Amino acid sequence: MENYVKPPEMYFIDTLTISRQYFSFASNKLGNIAEILEIEVKEQHRAMADVLTMQSISKYLFKKISFLVRYDYM
Repeated sequence: MENYVKPPEMYFIDTLTISRQYFSFASNKLGNIAEILEIEVKEQHRAMADVLTMQSISKYLFKKISFLVRYDYM
């Protein structure tokens, strides 16, 4: 393969896995989690609106997980 270009290494965080592992939401749909966390959703199923909703949810998840993980090892 002379013309092979190695793809860049990519890292990601799967918020669905985090939600399932650390929380007990009745549903893991984006809109349902936002409603439970009282996060305002301006539009649903629009790319940028979903990204902004996910950003707000992620901030909440990461804050809670850092607390859980920190005290889980003490």
